[in-house]
Amino acid sequence: MIRCDYYVAGKAVKEKQSECENYARYLDRDGTHANAAWYYLLAGHPNEALRAARKAMAEGQTYAAEYAVFALRILGQGTDADRLQQQYADLIRKAGRFEQDRKILAKLYPPNLL
Repeated sequence: MIRCDYYVAGKAVKEKQSECENYARYLDRDGTHANAAWYYLLAGHPNEALRAARKAMAEGQTYAAEYAVFALRILGQGTDADRLQQQYADLIRKAGRFEQDRKILAKLYPPNLL
């Protein structure tokens, strides 16, 4: 986690994305699907992130909606992302990390997707 957060989230070093993937898989097996979704996004695996985020949301970890929105946008499903973002707008606003997380992901993905 520390290597992923430092190198990938902090410095946008794509060569270290495998660190994020390993941690995401660990979290996913452990049942922390919302956190796994974030680390899958950092790892460059938006499909896995979307799957984990949906599972987290089904289990009541609704803050994972933010990660689902990012994954949907990255996957080119902007309409679904807009609908989900609107549905969870209050929660996303209260969490207050959307813009910060978007800036991190914009260093890893084409910014026009986010």
